[in-house]
Parts: sequence; structure tokens; C-alpha cells
Amino acid sequence: MKKVMILLIILLIGLAGISNAQSAKDALKSLKRLEAYCQTGISPIDFSRALGDAKFEVNLFLESKEATQNVPLVETIKTIIAEYEDVQAVFRDASLGPYRNLDYIAPFSPAYASPALLKDLEERRKKEEAMQEYYKGFLVKYPDSNKQIEEGGSLTVDRSDIGKAIPKYGRKMNLNYLYPIILKYASRNIQEAMKLLPKEE
Repeated sequence: MKKVMILLIILLIGLAGISNAQSAKDALKSLKRLEAYCQTGISPIDFSRALGDAKFEVNLFLESKEATQNVPLVETIKTIIAEYEDVQAVFRDASLGPYRNLDYIAPFSPAYASPALLKDLEERRKKEEAMQEYYKGFLVKYPDSNKQIEEGGSLTVDRSDIGKAIPKYGRKMNLNYLYPIILKYASRNIQEAMKLLPKEE
């Protein structure tokens, strides 16, 4: 009887190990599937749905016992999800127009304005500044984007500044060139995550 119990315990431990390993594989399979969708072209709505499906598999892994035993893999997968979430945000923002000013804010200085209007204009200016800092953050997070479009980046200049020694409007970011760059970072990290999968014995 004791031998049977011992064999059952060993079997259960083995099955748990297989299940945990499978959860990591499933998480990466879901990310590879999302990567493939992006490579073939996908709408913002379909992307959000596909990202949600991938997150489901990823969360199952992150909540598993195996996740506590493979911190490098966990951190890499979290980075990949964060990158795809950035793509989702850029997709959404690009639907309102592809260009974002990084250096120039139109002056809000009407000749005659009530205190209420001046307060409103100041709040609008603060929002503009915060938005610029948000997009500048992508240049730091994804250094490949911090180049001119002709060089493989996401930046361009305002037509009014072309040929001027001192540009007035400064840099502009084209979101339609930004999100493919972020996707490349996600793909690189998926490859790194694949290398971190536990080897089957």
C-alpha cells in the first residue's frame, strides 16, 4: 500500500511539472500567435481582441508555480505584454491623426480673455505638455524610434521648418511609423523568452 501511495505522489508531482511547463509554452504560443497576426496586418479592434486572448494565457502562467521558479522568463514576458500594450495605445491615438508635436505648443494668448477662459487655456497647455512628455517617453523606451523616418525611426520635421537654420516647430512623431518599431522590440523579446523556456527532460 505504501509503495502505491509513493508511486501516486511521484506521478502527481510529475504531472504538476508537466502542467507548469505547458503553461509557459501556452503563454509564449499565444504571444507568437499575436506576433503573427501583427505581421499579416490587423485592425486596432482585432488587435485589442487578440491581445486580450494572449493576456489570458499569459496570466495563467504568471499565476502558476513555475512562474516563481523562472523569474527571467516572467520579467521578459511582462516586458512583451507592456510593449504590446504600448502598440495598442499608439493604435488608438493614431486613429485621431498620425502626427504629434514633440517640441512646439501653439501659444494660447488671446488679446482679451476672461479669468475663466485664461484658466481653461492654461489647463489645455498643461495637457499639451503632458502629452508631449508621454510621446517623448517612447523615444527613450524604444531608442530605434528616436531617428528620422528616412533612417528607420519615427521622427520628421514640419514642412514649415524645412531649410530653416532655426526651426520653429521642431520635431514631429509619426505614430504610423512608431508602432511597427515597437512590434520589432516585442518580437526580439519573444525570441529571448523562447530561449528561457525550461528544457524538457
